[in-house]
Amino acid sequence: MKHIIKNNTQNTQNLFKRWQRRGGWYADKTDNKANELKQKIKRLLLTEQGEICCYCETRITIDDCHIEHVLPKGVGQYAHLASSYENLLCSCNNNCCGIAKANKTIPISPLDENCETLFTYSDLGKIDGANQNAKETIQILNLDSERLNVARKSIIDMLIDEIDNSPSLSEFDKWITGHLAKKPFARFWTTTKWASEKYRTV
Repeated sequence: MKHIIKNNTQNTQNLFKRWQRRGGWYADKTDNKANELKQKIKRLLLTEQGEICCYCETRITIDDCHIEHVLPKGVGQYAHLASSYENLLCSCNNNCCGIAKANKTIPISPLDENCETLFTYSDLGKIDGANQNAKETIQILNLDSERLNVARKSIIDMLIDEIDNSPSLSEFDKWITGHLAKKPFARFWTTTKWASEKYRTV
């Protein structure tokens, strides 16, 4: 799970205020202007998190993701956050992540500064949690699915090949630094970072 840094600029604030004035999340579905603002917000969130799912880190586009409420809008105590910038991310539409989470709360979210340090991976791409909160988050979001394990393993194999084919470790370090820094972010960003650190020293 990659840490997502919210970039609350004046332009972002203005966009959300305009959307909220038209009803925000609960705007009339026939209100074309509200729908247009919601699409702009979705694109802003997607760009902000580097076009990867906020939970599983697969590549997502404007057409195959949904706006995700970190604290679920369907739970009464969080209903007031339905149109809050700080509570919105973009999640994939696969059978995991936001869809699996539904109205449950997760102990660890991508907004937590230390979230990247709380998940580890095996050579086969399986994800594990460093503590009980991380393990519970994995279970709620279905992050240990076979589909995701296979995809993460392919990333790990790619990193091993990249290390083996690099003329030197300094060349690999230069490549991986650039690879992790660029946007859109590399899919399975934290797996990539984990594998680059593990196999570089093998």
